[in-house]
Amino acid sequence: MRGLRRLASGPSLALALAVAPLLAACAPVDGSASVEVGSYKFGSGSRLVAPGSLKTEGNVIIRIVNRRGGAGAYGFVTSPFDLHAPFRWEVTGGVLDPESPGPGTGFFCTELDVRDSSPLEFYALCAQANAGGYLCWVSRAGAGNAGVTQFNSTTAVDLAVEHDGDTLHFQVKRPADGEYTTIFSLAHTQGEALVPSVGFAQAPAGAEADFDNPRVVFNGPLPGGSDAERVLARAVMDAGMPVSEAAHAVDRGDLEEAAGHMEDAAAALAAAAAAVDAGKGDLADPKAGAKAAKKVKGAVKGIAKAGKSFEKGKPHKSVSGALLKVLRGVHDAMQLLDPHGLPGGG
Repeated sequence: MRGLRRLASGPSLALALAVAPLLAACAPVDGSASVEVGSYKFGSGSRLVAPGSLKTEGNVIIRIVNRRGGAGAYGFVTSPFDLHAPFRWEVTGGVLDPESPGPGTGFFCTELDVRDSSPLEFYALCAQANAGGYLCWVSRAGAGNAGVTQFNSTTAVDLAVEHDGDTLHFQVKRPADGEYTTIFSLAHTQGEALVPSVGFAQAPAGAEADFDNPRVVFNGPLPGGSDAERVLARAVMDAGMPVSEAAHAVDRGDLEEAAGHMEDAAAALAAAAAAVDAGKGDLADPKAGAKAAKKVKGAVKGIAKAGKSFEKGKPHKSVSGALLKVLRGVHDAMQLLDPHGLPGGG
């Protein structure tokens, strides 16, 4: 992550492009550790499909791994999403794959960057494993760590950042807990959008940080006077939210909820495709708008295909793969309409 990058050093490692629910295949990526998508099965499944079930169950996660050895590798993947107060962003981090070697002495974070800020203005909620569980804290530009809190007896932590319009609240819980604990709050008047990302820093050789269930739980409206590019990108983003929720529900095995999200996604994507197609001529780059419209139309077809795989009770990999392909089209369209670069340059 860009805020973490100043703290990290180490060998230059190849960086793979990441695809995962809610985080973009087309999003800017950076680092010296491999950023990838992985999945694992909960069980081998059966060729006989019980009503309302899939042949296999599984989970799709983001992995950031120091695969080539050497200490101090880092990596992060950012999204094309603009968050405007009031908003809430959540993600789970830690050891999620049963075969993961774990983060070792490295630390992982979810970070919100002020879009186009230079020098970078960032707000990171971080965690580092220890013998008891995870030590969590908040880091931000120009200030020391705050809200340092220990969470014991857990292999992962749920991280959340909420903006109520006046204050940023940084919250953590163990996945088994019902309620989040607010470890730090900060008065904040939002100007430019905040852009969420996840990352892993100071990774020892072979270490891995896993991320799951990244979610924009809610998001405030675009500021008045936003240009056509941002308006259309936001329409596409909102249409992609039920696709992401469907992917998460499939991972959890909540198939009734997944079906409802897929129905919502089909309608929302069709409306977004029509909006982009109608508005592409008003953009500064109409050709990019036309390409974006094509991507969203492809996502409409893709969600229909995912729905058919789901209805037939096909394996988890087939359904999740189809949903991830839809999300990639959504994210590609957003980048065409309103490109997000890596912040903090210059």
